[in-house]
Amino acid sequence: MPEDIDQLFSSPTDAALLERAHRTTEDGVEAIHSSDSEKASIAVSDAMSLLCKALARDRPKVAVAAARGLATVYATPQVRGPLRLEIAAALSTAGGLAVRLEDWAFIRRLALLPSGVPPDSRDQPYLVPHARLQAAREGLLPANPDRPLIDVANTWAVEHEDARPDLPAANGRVLDSICQFNALASLIHFDVNPEFGFPEFRRYESRRTDSVIEVVVTDQDVRRQLLGSADDARVASLLRAVAAFGREYFFQFGVWHGFESRRVNELLRANEAS
Repeated sequence: MPEDIDQLFSSPTDAALLERAHRTTEDGVEAIHSSDSEKASIAVSDAMSLLCKALARDRPKVAVAAARGLATVYATPQVRGPLRLEIAAALSTAGGLAVRLEDWAFIRRLALLPSGVPPDSRDQPYLVPHARLQAAREGLLPANPDRPLIDVANTWAVEHEDARPDLPAANGRVLDSICQFNALASLIHFDVNPEFGFPEFRRYESRRTDSVIEVVVTDQDVRRQLLGSADDARVASLLRAVAAFGREYFFQFGVWHGFESRRVNELLRANEAS
């Protein structure tokens, strides 16, 4: 991002920042059309710098514009798999930052960013899980078993200081918050459409995500911002759906053993499935 970005943030209005977000999106799309992968990657990094600075400085319109711009680049027909993976990893780190800032409304916006697939498609309609599954299909997440997108996002955060303005690279809260974003996004996905979503946070220990699930369980205002509802039975149903999804796939890793928080389990027991 050019050095004048901080100067743009010094203005009390968003006009120049919104124009920067628009131009960055155009740069990314143009780079894809001209098959310039390096320029496209630079545009993604610039958009992410703008997004994270806007989040950290409480400029929500700018953050939303930058996120939508990245979704536009992602959905460009000629975009290649590695760039899609980079965009999804970058947005996951932004989700982690939003968790640390407790920006629940923005977390919902990020979770529901569209992948650009046709409305009648049976493929993932949400950008981040779509990118994760496409990358696995294309062999972009090597190793046996495949590398989690959360790990790719954590590496991206380590390499991009703007994605973690509040933390040093080695701080474990970076990974925790990316896992927490995935957990919250999974609840949102299953609430909107139970056929889609990918709760990859279950590749990691419960301790990394139980604290944010406990916030959802205990704070009705947070529930409304994330899910649009504060109903206990609905939240319990979503938690069960997330825990049951892909049972055989996640069982092989033997890491996540269910929700371990006392308060979360109290809610589940009080709202037993009929």
